Amino acid sequence: MADVPLVSVIVPTHNRADLLERALRSVEMQDYGRLEVVVVDDASTDETPAVVERFTASLGARGVPVRSLRLEVNSGPAAARNRGVAAAEGSLLTFLDSDDMMERTFVSTVVGLLERYPHCILAFCETWKVDADDRKLGQLETALPGDAPEGVLHQPFDRMAQRELFQTPGVVIRREAFEAAGGFDEGLRYSEDTDLWWRLAKSADFAYTAKRLVCHRLHPNNVTKNEEALVDSIRVHLRHLDDVRDPVSRAAHLDRIQRRQILLQEKLLREPDPDASYAELLDAPAGAPSLRYRISRRVARGPIWLRRAYLAGIQTTRTARRLLNGAGAADFSRTS
Repeated sequence: MADVPLVSVIVPTHNRADLLERALRSVEMQDYGRLEVVVVDDASTDETPAVVERFTASLGARGVPVRSLRLEVNSGPAAARNRGVAAAEGSLLTFLDSDDMMERTFVSTVVGLLERYPHCILAFCETWKVDADDRKLGQLETALPGDAPEGVLHQPFDRMAQRELFQTPGVVIRREAFEAAGGFDEGLRYSEDTDLWWRLAKSADFAYTAKRLVCHRLHPNNVTKNEEALVDSIRVHLRHLDDVRDPVSRAAHLDRIQRRQILLQEKLLREPDPDASYAELLDAPAGAPSLRYRISRRVARGPIWLRRAYLAGIQTTRTARRLLNGAGAADFSRTS
């Protein structure tokens, strides 16, 4: 047992007592032998303490210690996760959002990857989409190579800058790598995980399995395209732009920046002076400006009636697209 690494499951949560119970139950069902749980209550005002107390007892009975921390001021996922790591004792770390869940073999399978590929600093799995009732809706699409059931990605930053590879709850990372990178950037409330994984991917190798071993919940309270999420996503993309070397990846990265600039600009059109808001982000170079980008920037400088008409047209188009495709808006906190 001494040779089996301790895995610390860091669970940040804010006012999700009902979902937190399901997340912790999925930890309780793990078939891995050495776990600890660190729940970081990010200033919740619901029944979160009672849920943690129940699982402290039930997990403790299985030999899994639970530590509970509380932040008195809501500080966001980056700060909550960093505080959790500081309190944890494991040499391996995994981050389970309180609205997500683990499959029974998640920890044992992904830790096994790190044992087989000791030069890799983290390993990850594929992800299920589930609804509010835990029904599986299919696999979240990623950009894993080929049909190999598992393997190693060598310094995969360019690949990740082009397209998402994994969800944060599907990662197990070596503690020394996390600490060497400085953890999550607490200046970001959104895209803080993308920023960390990109920083690491520039110089390190990642192991992967194509097995779907974690569940990401789709529900009305998921973070969507709010203004702050778009701002942080653009900042993270711009922060890493100069390091994207592969031409195909760079073109995709620039396209992602511009799409977010357009969405942010369109959200700002409701403000009295939308052209002045986040000007440095909206005017940052993101390749050849698309027609929609040029139009939205020009509309921002126009009269209020023009802005309202433009927004009405955009809303009509989005509604028609949802009806045709049966899909909701993209979640940039998860796909950045």
